[in-house]
Amino acid sequence: MRDIVVLLVSLSFILAALTSRFAGAIGYWWFGIFRPQDWVWGNINTLKLPLIAIVLFVIPCLIQGLWPRFRDTISKFFLVYIVLTLLTQVVSACDPIGFRAEYFQQFCILLFAVLLTIRVTDTEQRFCWLVAIVGFSLAFHAGKAGLLGMLGMGGTYYGAATMKGLFSGSNGFAFGSAVLLFFNIFVIRMAYAKNALSYLPKIVRKELTLKMIKIGGPFVCLGIIYNVITLFSRGSALAMFIGLALWFSLSKLLKFKHIILFGVAGVLVLSVVGLPDGYEARLASAFADEEELDGSAASRPHFWNIAVDMAADNPLGVGPGCYNTYYNIYDGSFGKYGFYRTVHSAHFEVLSEIGYLGLLCWILLYIVSIVKLFKIRKLAKSKVEQSDSDYFFVSAANFLIVSIIVFFIGSSFYAMAYNDIIWLLWGLTAILITQFDTYTSTANSVKKGK
Repeated sequence: MRDIVVLLVSLSFILAALTSRFAGAIGYWWFGIFRPQDWVWGNINTLKLPLIAIVLFVIPCLIQGLWPRFRDTISKFFLVYIVLTLLTQVVSACDPIGFRAEYFQQFCILLFAVLLTIRVTDTEQRFCWLVAIVGFSLAFHAGKAGLLGMLGMGGTYYGAATMKGLFSGSNGFAFGSAVLLFFNIFVIRMAYAKNALSYLPKIVRKELTLKMIKIGGPFVCLGIIYNVITLFSRGSALAMFIGLALWFSLSKLLKFKHIILFGVAGVLVLSVVGLPDGYEARLASAFADEEELDGSAASRPHFWNIAVDMAADNPLGVGPGCYNTYYNIYDGSFGKYGFYRTVHSAHFEVLSEIGYLGLLCWILLYIVSIVKLFKIRKLAKSKVEQSDSDYFFVSAANFLIVSIIVFFIGSSFYAMAYNDIIWLLWGLTAILITQFDTYTSTANSVKKGK
């Protein structure tokens, strides 16, 4: 039965992509994050669904003349970053023993897809569609895992074969869950806002769908939170709870009564469900003396120092995906932490593989995005009479700010520089900036007309 449902949903995305470029975009992101080929009993890899998804998205766009544009600041930074990556690939790539051309190729495809997504997501309704599809694609797995863990009285998926693709492994699954949690919170927030329902897709505005989101959405989010906790990923849990506090603060919902309410609810849930065995010890190990740190916590500074040494010798970087190959050359611990290890930090990953200029571009993308999103919040909230559009833009800016910051904090502990989500978050930011500029221009024209 599950195979049939997954195949029917996949077929619906494929058929929709034949007539709509935006349907091709959300189909591409659903295939990339949900990964239907990994969640059926039979082997459907021969169908080449991911390849079909990207072909049905990219080729029709190019035929219709929908090429990437570089008019906004974020898209221009994308162009600079890909040029720096190409330069590093040509000058310093780790050949012949570990040539990683596939990293560069996949990254080019990713940025091309994000830039095309920016082109075709040209309305607020489409923005909400994209956010909902991406958010629920992972929430289906993460929320289900968390709720099943709660029903199992503190069960955990730690160490199990959880996710594949973008969020493989326990840390990756927890990290993706922590970031995409706020995609789902945004959709739930919009469903509860009567003055902004017009910005949701028509199918979502139906009474039954809204009730499902309002009732089931908070339970799914609770499951996601519990899933992150039980996956023993300390960095992801830290980023998630900082993100929740920030989101409540930006949304003006973090009042004393809410703190008491959520505190009591958290104590009740944990007292009934409990935490997995060994979780307290796992947390305590991160704050132990240097001699008593567990292998995961103790090794990270070593990996980061190696990244700094690589950048010092290779200012342009060692090449995308090449840190692992160069690791043995720079490892002064004589294999204490193993061989061909990963850097365990997106920021040090960029430093070592794309160099100092790549790191500068990487940091500027974070800064520019957050500054522009705060500017949207300020302008939208500054009006005496706020419209439905103002509410939408403030809510969208809030969730993007939080998601980007959660990614920044969480990826400090995991090598996620090539993960699709951060580039999509920056793409969504570019979309929101463009839509807000259009909205303000239209509003100003109306005022002048009056």
